[in-house]
Amino acid sequence: MLTIEFFIAQFVAHAAWFGYSMLTDDISLLGVTSCGSYLHPVPESIVPVCSPLNLLFKVGMALNGLLMVLGVWFTNTFWPTTRPN
Repeated sequence: MLTIEFFIAQFVAHAAWFGYSMLTDDISLLGVTSCGSYLHPVPESIVPVCSPLNLLFKVGMALNGLLMVLGVWFTNTFWPTTRPN
């Protein structure tokens, strides 16, 4: 349940970048560290990229990974201990 923080971090980073669209832009653009024009391979066009809260997005991604590992660790008693035949 704690991994919902990733979606909150994504939403906040998205809200800070007025040119970003969740429908047409890749999620990885929210983590770009420097502003500039980049080649978008699918439509083969140049797109302006500037994610002012890229650090927040990256911390959210790292925290999401950590929380998933901790979730598996703390729920290991619920996982089967034998292999199915």
